[in-house]
Amino acid sequence: MISPDEIEVLRDFSVIAEHNDVPFVLIGAGARLVIFDRAHDLQSTRTTTDWDIGVNVNDWEAFRRLQDALTVGPEPLFTRGREVHRFRHIKGVAIDIVPFGGVEREDGTIAWPEEDTEMLVLGLREVLSNAVSVDIGEGVIVPAATAPGLAMLKTFAFHERRINDDLHDLYFILDNYDRAGNEDRIFDELSDLLSDGLLEYDDAGAYLLGIDVGRLVSSRTVKKLLEIMTTFLDPFSSDLSPLITRVGDERQEVAERTRIAKKFSTFRAGIEAATKSVEGLVKL
Repeated sequence: MISPDEIEVLRDFSVIAEHNDVPFVLIGAGARLVIFDRAHDLQSTRTTTDWDIGVNVNDWEAFRRLQDALTVGPEPLFTRGREVHRFRHIKGVAIDIVPFGGVEREDGTIAWPEEDTEMLVLGLREVLSNAVSVDIGEGVIVPAATAPGLAMLKTFAFHERRINDDLHDLYFILDNYDRAGNEDRIFDELSDLLSDGLLEYDDAGAYLLGIDVGRLVSSRTVKKLLEIMTTFLDPFSSDLSPLITRVGDERQEVAERTRIAKKFSTFRAGIEAATKSVEGLVKL
């Protein structure tokens, strides 16, 4: 459940952003909880103490105007945090704001003014363009990233920040996409692959997610995405270690690593198939 305070925070931010003509989209763990876990009654222990929001601004001056609208005035609703992207509502709830759009560099990164900090924001344009409107309660409706959009962003986030929560979020979507209202689509869209033995049903959700991600992203974004995902294809990659639960039993650990790497391999194959970056299919 989203608390009344969190609803108030997102409502206040939405009003301020719209008043300043700043398109935004809910991303991060909060979006995953809203549009994936709770929407499809998926069991997860994941919680979040803050909310991540991507904002599309023309330049840094537009971002500064948004900052002032949030924090300046006789009774400001937000205060600035220690980190340049963090703000805290008067109710105590924190939000992290990630600017993209006109402030991006050619490589899809931003460099915060007067800060020795860079951030990868590649893919946020596509996520905003494909956002879905979600009623978070009390009639408050906000645009949120879709599950494919979140999977892409979580891949980038883990690559850049090396925070295990990002990897767990990515794999939760990957491992549960078939249960998120996609059972019929699997049989409708992947029946030939399943019947020909090119795809196993246990991995069909991951493949479908890859297709949906591939349909979402631009060629520049997919190139970076496929490059990053290479590390997940090796069962013994240290990047998979945070996902391994059967530590101590070598045989079971190898089996778990192999299964997880296969999920990622199938996910990547779906992206490649959707973007036509490879010819033909190999048995997965």
